[in-house]
Amino acid sequence: MTYQGPVEGVLVDVEGLVHIYRTDELEVVALQGLDLQVAEQQMIAIVPRSGSGKTTLMNVLAGVEAPSAGRAQVAGYDLARMTGAERASYRRPRPPAGTTASPGTAAATDSSSSTRCRHPSGPARVPPASGLSEADRHLMRRARASGGTLSRERRCGLED
Repeated sequence: MTYQGPVEGVLVDVEGLVHIYRTDELEVVALQGLDLQVAEQQMIAIVPRSGSGKTTLMNVLAGVEAPSAGRAQVAGYDLARMTGAERASYRRPRPPAGTTASPGTAAATDSSSSTRCRHPSGPARVPPASGLSEADRHLMRRARASGGTLSRERRCGLED
């Protein structure tokens, strides 16, 4: 995994972050040149208008999506240089040192066993094993969508 060690006292270090959603006909810039630094134990609030890229930023910092350009580091992990497999490992919850994972943890976090909205920034996954019909799972995904996701889907013509 791409680990460079954390910058002293800095948990999140983002510089010039860009994220672009692409379809066959359209490109939508969700983040453009974002700079952000969050110190260890610092609490911040991110409260700009709907559709400004808050969810995209969280998805990049969580390793769900790769940045299109710029630098994004969290606790020393260079998210811009990670492969898809490295980002999957980065996202996987780790039990505290000296404990073991509870049964089913790997299955619950394995992205290959879940369904994702058609748009790359789609809302949270609803596992097929949840016992819900495809239509009900789709409704749950739509209900969990952020304002920014819904706005991008409308602009890209991806809404249902």
